[in-house]
Amino acid sequence: MRTYFLYYSATASANDAAHIDIKGNGTIVGIDWAIYPTAAVATGDQLVAELSFNSTAQASNDAANMVSVMAAAGFLTTSGACVSALNKWAGPMAIPVRLGDRICLNITESGASTWVIRAIVHVR
Repeated sequence: MRTYFLYYSATASANDAAHIDIKGNGTIVGIDWAIYPTAAVATGDQLVAELSFNSTAQASNDAANMVSVMAAAGFLTTSGACVSALNKWAGPMAIPVRLGDRICLNITESGASTWVIRAIVHVR
């Protein structure tokens, strides 16, 4: 098993914000996602983090080469509380990869918040 780590601190949308190059043939078996804001989140602030073999965010039906997507948004309650962090295991998966394949982290963000995105890709 090999793990690959991607990190990005997002204040705006970014294609290919971070990427990894696969070091050998294998199979993606899962992804650990962690997404959190660095400060207070305003209502309506949104973030979509996408792992893809494409270096640009996919915004159409039937988009090929997607691996995983995670989203977060700020929706305040009357007490001012909102979700402060998201952690998710995306798996099990069985996505074949080859030596030299590039997996890109594409970000679509709206609002004024700064989000931190961490993804650990597990390859067997």
